[in-house]
Amino acid sequence: MQGADRLPGVDEEEAQEEEEERSEASRGSNMVAVMERIVREGHELANHCPEDKSYAWMRGDAFRAELLRAEHALQPFKRLQRRVGTDASWRRSDGRRWKWFRPPQGQMSTAMMRVLREHGYSCVLGDVFSNDVLIGGPSADRPVSEATTAYHVDYCYQRARQGSSIVVFHVPERSRRHHSLQAAVEFIKRVQADGAEVVPLSRMAGAHYDAGA
Repeated sequence: MQGADRLPGVDEEEAQEEEEERSEASRGSNMVAVMERIVREGHELANHCPEDKSYAWMRGDAFRAELLRAEHALQPFKRLQRRVGTDASWRRSDGRRWKWFRPPQGQMSTAMMRVLREHGYSCVLGDVFSNDVLIGGPSADRPVSEATTAYHVDYCYQRARQGSSIVVFHVPERSRRHHSLQAAVEFIKRVQADGAEVVPLSRMAGAHYDAGA
């Protein structure tokens, strides 16, 4: 029964808002669980800024604020890495931990580089990218095409070089890029069958560069 001080539809609106809040909290809880699993299974984390958009137009102070916002969000998982010891071998030759930044959309500016150096970041880009964002990416409303998945696997396999390649696969999302996960899994299986390893970036960098130089 509706009280005299309530407007029509208010109860329904409140119920919808509460449901949206519960859904958002559930998504947040699921994301934390996924991130913790990523860390415990030995994967490395990098700063990619809060959003997948270009930051190259920003002035230094504005970019710094965004960089540190993302860094703050990663801190609980960095602490977990140290606790469980998954980053024990990810050190530079001077003893410091590597800090990686992958520029959104691959776009950099002089202002961004200055800020990254100030905060101890190393910038990293991939050298093998099959464009899984556009090739098959927007077609999540249809079943994942085996041919599309095979294309991405073959493209990356043919171009990756053992010991030096960084292969980029994008994270699948609810509405797009559903093929990317399967492509990444199949690619890893194929290179492992050749006797190659898929390793954290810091391990590969440490094998090739004198970080203290």
